[in-house]
Amino acid sequence: MPFPDLRPVDDLAPAAWLVDSVDTFGPTVGTMLPAGFAAHARVLHRPDDGLPDETSARSWAEVAQRHGTVVHPEVQWTALTGGRVDSPHDPTDPESPTDEPTCATLDRLTLPLLARVLAEHTTTPERCHTALWEGFGSSPWSWRDRPTWRLPGRTHWLFAPVPVVDVPALSVELQVRGAEEDLRRHGELRTLVIGGPGNDDPVARAEASQRWVAWLRESGDVQSPTWWWPEDRAWVVHSEIDHDSTLVAGSRDLVAALLDEPGIECLEVTARTSLLAGADRVNGDGPGEGPGEGPGEGPGEGSADG
Repeated sequence: MPFPDLRPVDDLAPAAWLVDSVDTFGPTVGTMLPAGFAAHARVLHRPDDGLPDETSARSWAEVAQRHGTVVHPEVQWTALTGGRVDSPHDPTDPESPTDEPTCATLDRLTLPLLARVLAEHTTTPERCHTALWEGFGSSPWSWRDRPTWRLPGRTHWLFAPVPVVDVPALSVELQVRGAEEDLRRHGELRTLVIGGPGNDDPVARAEASQRWVAWLRESGDVQSPTWWWPEDRAWVVHSEIDHDSTLVAGSRDLVAALLDEPGIECLEVTARTSLLAGADRVNGDGPGEGPGEGPGEGPGEGSADG
């Protein structure tokens, strides 16, 4: 098993710079990342959760084409897929697409691509610090008494450094370790619900739990770190738990490399870019506004300002 000793560490000193730098819990990029970086990028989480099939959209751009909307720095999923009164997407229609990006984590396809690019833009690629929000129900119960560090609105665990390119493998463990611990301790997943009378059958529950845990590991399902950064602090990544995109702060060369990576759907943003649910006025988060109408950071206005 990779990372056999995985658990939150006692020494929280590596996170002190974030505690000192992030002193506000707000809706803009500048309040969700530490200051002092030359450029910022917003990585959009794939609508198919990294599990492409024949019906799910693989990108926000594909969804925008489907609905006649626009991908731009302040784009919001609800506006992209039906925030306008004349949108062809009707959330109450059973034929409407069900694909939707996951909040709080990158997907299993985007994550390794991002890690590869990030590893090329640090002098310390072998030492990447990672932190996870302590509120995920999927985390092992045995971690509950481990030391935490706090930012406004959020409390986190810190883990021992790993190579940047190993963050995707670590993310599989962050997703599956809690379920595996639950299965070992109780013989089943206490949160698992199976249909029919089997939900009250201990044997059926145990077998279903074993299948589910095996699938989690075999499928490579991930919970990416909430925060990660290299020892030299050349960049920092933040997946806010309520957002369906991940923010990256770093050099202009790094952001340019991310924009050039075809497998990563991302946008250059500024510290002023808002990620509020109602921020997308380009696609008309308010009634009657269509693409290009209303204020906001439209296409081409996302250059970083440090």
